[in-house]
Amino acid sequence: MTLVEVLAPFGVGEEEFVEELSRDLQAAPDASASRLTEAEESVLREHGGITVPAGDESAVRRAVLRASSSNLADEARESLTVEQAAKLLLVDGSRVRHRLRDRALYGFKIGGGLRLPTWQFHRHEVIPGLRAVLAVLPAGMHPLEVAGLLTTPDPDLALADEPVNPRDWLIGGGDVSAVVAVVEDLDRW
Repeated sequence: MTLVEVLAPFGVGEEEFVEELSRDLQAAPDASASRLTEAEESVLREHGGITVPAGDESAVRRAVLRASSSNLADEARESLTVEQAAKLLLVDGSRVRHRLRDRALYGFKIGGGLRLPTWQFHRHEVIPGLRAVLAVLPAGMHPLEVAGLLTTPDPDLALADEPVNPRDWLIGGGDVSAVVAVVEDLDRW
């Protein structure tokens, strides 16, 4: 199977993939830049899911490559093109681009193309309150961080004493100001 065949179902071209992967890898810390103490390495191996032999820097680099390409595939798999989003929302593609520009929709670039994560849609609509949430979203967040923020249960958002994620909270009619407060608290960490 070729890279083109793997990427085709996601609407991502080989050049776009390589461009994004290169950008992710350049942003990744150099494994040899700082050494961990034996105690830190032991804790990381035991609890961090790292399964490479101690001192094997090439294995660490391969693990970073696998994680970066996996993250990019996740971004592509869990997102729509502008045209797909337009079809879902029953509007024209130019309307989707206007909503992206106005921060009424969230999008990110893969190579030269815009992608819109599926978490922001419910049925044929944008989740309620999304514009207010996007207005306070810190600039420069990676798309996976944004997805994690909006799809991970938060103890500050609970229904029947069960934490729910901000997306489900908004879909269920929860107060948007509670989600805005969760997002604003990110800057306090």
